[in-house]
Amino acid sequence: MKRSSGIIERITIAPRTTDPWQGISADVIRRFVDVLCAQQALPKELLCAYRADLEGLDRWLIETKQRTLISATDEDVREYISVSLSCLRAF
Repeated sequence: MKRSSGIIERITIAPRTTDPWQGISADVIRRFVDVLCAQQALPKELLCAYRADLEGLDRWLIETKQRTLISATDEDVREYISVSLSCLRAF
C-alpha cells in the first residue's frame, strides 16, 4: 500500500509477462555511469550512489511491474519514488 495525500491506496502489481529488455539492465546502468564519469568527472562515491539507485529501481520494477529500466513508464518511476519517500518518512 502507499499513501497519497493522506489516502491509502493499493499498489497494483502487473501480471507476469516477459519483458524483452530483461537481462540487459546491468549493462545499461554500467554504460550510463561510465558516460557520467567521462563527461562530468563526478566523484566515485556519487557514481556508486547513482548505480545503487538505478539497480534498486530496476529490482523494484522487475518485482512489482515485470518491467525494467528501459521499459518503465513515467508512472512507474513516480510510484517508485512515492513508495521510497513513504518508507524514508516512516523510518
